[in-house]
Amino acid sequence: MTLDTTELIGMVVGTPSAFGTLSIQCLALCAVIYSHLIWYYEREANEQIGQRYSDGIFDAFWLAIVTAATVGYGDKCVKTYVGKVLTMVWMFIGMFFVGVFAAALTTSLLEDPIGR
Repeated sequence: MTLDTTELIGMVVGTPSAFGTLSIQCLALCAVIYSHLIWYYEREANEQIGQRYSDGIFDAFWLAIVTAATVGYGDKCVKTYVGKVLTMVWMFIGMFFVGVFAAALTTSLLEDPIGR
């Protein structure tokens, strides 16, 4: 009997929760939207965000993921007031969706797999 990766992850983590899956999808969608907004408002005023679309979107997406994960390396930061307001809103959105994901993961780990 062989196990593939999906079965192994299912045995360790359990069945994916609808809330967990939805929270990661919403977080990814919001990160893409936030990245585009940050790139648009920061590209001229911020040397840490590339002015070219491909470079700037990657820089802004990196900022989005680091901020949502509450890591905050500090290698990228916003400079404009619009960027700061967007980032404050993004911090709360990121904390919410990461919290929902953590709660869904914890719930699935605590469920009794035997069904007692």
